[in-house]
Amino acid sequence: MQNFKRIVNTGEKMGRTIGFPTVNLEVKDLADHLKYGVYTCEVSVEGQNHKGMMHFGPTLQKEDPQLEIFIVDFDGDLYDKEISFTPLKFVREVLQFESFEDLKAQIEKDLQALND
Repeated sequence: MQNFKRIVNTGEKMGRTIGFPTVNLEVKDLADHLKYGVYTCEVSVEGQNHKGMMHFGPTLQKEDPQLEIFIVDFDGDLYDKEISFTPLKFVREVLQFESFEDLKAQIEKDLQALND
């Protein structure tokens, strides 16, 4: 799949409340290349590659599409920095959740795709 570069934006900071902090990125032309859903991805941060889980589509708070990536084994401030990412494998369609607990349980399940 194609590699994308984006600047990290400030988001709602909700992911960190359930143990999965995400970087929020500009959606731009992503819909021209990907369908809404959750993907495994590779993320390059300051020259280091990391595994990640990417969500592209509406979220609990917003109906407009959002692009968020949880970077596995990374802890740091990336606001206003450029990262690149490559979606690797489509995991599932976008789902709507009634609670953050339900979302957290699904993310934990989705993360298993990184080991497949």
